[in-house]
Order: sequence, then C-alpha cells, then structure tokens
Amino acid sequence: MIGNPIGSSWWIAATLCLSTFGAPSSPHESIGPSKVIERAAKRMAVAVEGAMTKRSLGFAQEATQEPSDEAAPMRTKPRRLPTYYSRVVRPSQREEIYAIQDRFEAEIAALQAQVDAKVKERDLEIEKVLDEDQLTEVKRLAEEARKRREDRQGGATEANENGGSGL
Repeated sequence: MIGNPIGSSWWIAATLCLSTFGAPSSPHESIGPSKVIERAAKRMAVAVEGAMTKRSLGFAQEATQEPSDEAAPMRTKPRRLPTYYSRVVRPSQREEIYAIQDRFEAEIAALQAQVDAKVKERDLEIEKVLDEDQLTEVKRLAEEARKRREDRQGGATEANENGGSGL
C-alpha cells in the first residue's frame, strides 16, 4: 500500500473500533453510555499502539519505496479472521494471520478445484445410471428447486449467473 502510513493506520484502527463499538459481552448485558465510551477508548488505544508499533518497525519505509512493475494481485475476497479471533488478537497478530492465510490460499484453491472436478465427474457418472425419463425428471425437480430458492432470495442464484443448473 503506497501512501501515508499513519493515515491508513488510523483508518484501520477506526474500523476495528467501530466494528465492535461498545458491543456488550453478552446479549443480556446492558451498558450505559460511559461504559460504551470506555470500551471504545480501550479498543482505540490497542489499535493505535499496534499501528505505532508497525511504524516504528519500518512500516513507514513502505511509503518511500518505488512501486514495482509487478502489481500485487487484487484480492477478490475481503480478509477475514477466524471466528472470535478479532476480539482477542493484537494488530501485529492480525497481520501475521493474514500472511498465513495468504500463503495457504493458492494451495487450498488448487485443491478445491480438484475436489470440484471430482464431484462433477462423480455426478456425471451417477447420471449415466439413470434412464432418459429419470434424468429428465431429476433435472425438472432441480430446476423447480432452483426457482423456489431464487424466489425466496429475491434474485438470481449463483448457479443461474454462471449458466448452470446446479447439477
């Protein structure tokens, strides 16, 4: 990321604080405005501390580096921490977790493509067991189910967008 590292750090810190701004620990807990402000201030302090640590460890050097000819690939999905991690990890740990996820992402995607291909191969072989009338009925039932799902969701399904029937 090229730009003002302090500005981006503040944006990250503000996002972290606002995403859990004063959230009660349990659904039955009722808290007043002063407790909300206290919690938000603590979260902001932790986020700012992490941002300043990054800067002191050389994060600011990133802004002075020349952009390379090879641009980093655009992320298609937002980064996400595992469930419940966002409430306990420090910013440095967050970045370390993201790096681990990035390292495994390509390998997992390749394995998922292999699984998807095997499932498709299996489904085609299963379809060969059915006679023509049975296959026609299965496809009709699947299409009806897809339409019901689409009506419930109020829009096109992913299978419809990709031109598939979901089989």
